[in-house]
Amino acid sequence: LNWMKFHYQPPEFRLFVDKYAVRAYVADRLGPEWLTPLIGVYEHPEEIPWNDLPPAFALKTNHGSATNILCSDKSRLDRGLALRRLRRWLLRDFYWYGMEWCYRNMPRRILCEEFLRGHDGRPPWDYKVLCFGGEPRIVWVDADRFGRHRRAYFDPTWNRLPCGSSWFEAANVDIPRPAVLDQLLAAARTLAGHYPFMRVDFYVVSGRPLFGEITLFPGGGFEPFLPLAFDDEVGSWIPLPPIPVPARVQA
Repeated sequence: LNWMKFHYQPPEFRLFVDKYAVRAYVADRLGPEWLTPLIGVYEHPEEIPWNDLPPAFALKTNHGSATNILCSDKSRLDRGLALRRLRRWLLRDFYWYGMEWCYRNMPRRILCEEFLRGHDGRPPWDYKVLCFGGEPRIVWVDADRFGRHRRAYFDPTWNRLPCGSSWFEAANVDIPRPAVLDQLLAAARTLAGHYPFMRVDFYVVSGRPLFGEITLFPGGGFEPFLPLAFDDEVGSWIPLPPIPVPARVQA
């Protein structure tokens, strides 16, 4: 993944990692019904019409990671704190965190989306499909991401994989195969196309699959699988494209 940051830079990658711009790509290839309903888009926090927002909503920036405000009850939201966070996040150029070129100088926006609830009323689990050369080979599940964050890994037929994360606790609980798994895998194939690697994230809300985001460099390329032998194996699945070799200069 780190090699690809510097040697494989299709211009459309800038669209894929922009959480606002990618919506058009997803709507074109999967249909608008795969998108979380959008309430508003703002360039500055001061533009947010708080009084007009629904009782529950989600705010996030389009240009980074972990810049989310999940509001399940507007009456309890600390607006001052939310504004300070949004201002600080908009100042960040996410490129400098892991040299992910596609984030550099990205136009920055705030998205307000419908608040999604899982079966327990809290934010739904993430189903993240890792595609290699366009083919899904790993599905990782992030459970209770905004609480006790735990993670589990499965193959496309929902056999649990004997691996873990160097960053997150293993989810040692039963995680049932989602009824819409085949739809998630097909959608991931459609979006991943011919690219050497892409992670496509989804939610399942009331049995309905929804697109989450596209990630090109999970963990910035610095979060290995454990054991490291499995990390090596996964790396071997990425078909690195050749890079041009400059012609030898004649003396």
